Amino acid sequence: MKFLLTLILFLSLSVPAISAQDDSEIVVAAIKDILHDFTYQLKPVHPGCVREFDVSLADSPPPIVRAVDVRACVTSNEFYMPFNTGEDGYISYEYDLGEGEKGSFAYKYLGKSDSGLFVLATRSSTGGTMVAESLFLIKDSFKNYWSFDNENKKTLDRRLIITCIGQITLGDRDTGKVTLKENKLILGPSQYREKAVTIDLGKGDKK
Repeated sequence: MKFLLTLILFLSLSVPAISAQDDSEIVVAAIKDILHDFTYQLKPVHPGCVREFDVSLADSPPPIVRAVDVRACVTSNEFYMPFNTGEDGYISYEYDLGEGEKGSFAYKYLGKSDSGLFVLATRSSTGGTMVAESLFLIKDSFKNYWSFDNENKKTLDRRLIITCIGQITLGDRDTGKVTLKENKLILGPSQYREKAVTIDLGKGDKK
């Protein structure tokens, strides 16, 4: 009950005022849709939704798609494929590349910074031997969306949105250990780095 009251208080401060009759419905929807340890409705977010932010090593960030509606994504026919959680904590799935080829994408939740950023380690393979690894910095928020029925009657829907506010390209099978401590993201030594690198996440996107 204490957690629920705290959550309602947080939402009441962070959700813009709409109308008195809509408040209770929006709070209930927001509680149902809130992310906890990067899970949605007690399940990991489908890796296909995270893959929307992926950028190939041939290109460079930022990604073309920077924001994803979580509920729309996890319930879509596009990501009907099952996903698996490996012993190493990576959540992965396979998808068709065409001509009998399969691609794969996986992510691992590393934690949430004090500044409110979800940090995900990702692995992407589009055939061949390369496994491209990156770190995604994700911010969650609620946005308004107007739904219209067959009579064009509108209904306000409060949607959970994840936004990629930054990416760190690690390369092909980076051997360094990545850790998150409060607002410090630490990239350990690897074949690409002689020394550990510390990145401050304390000045994330406040919007």
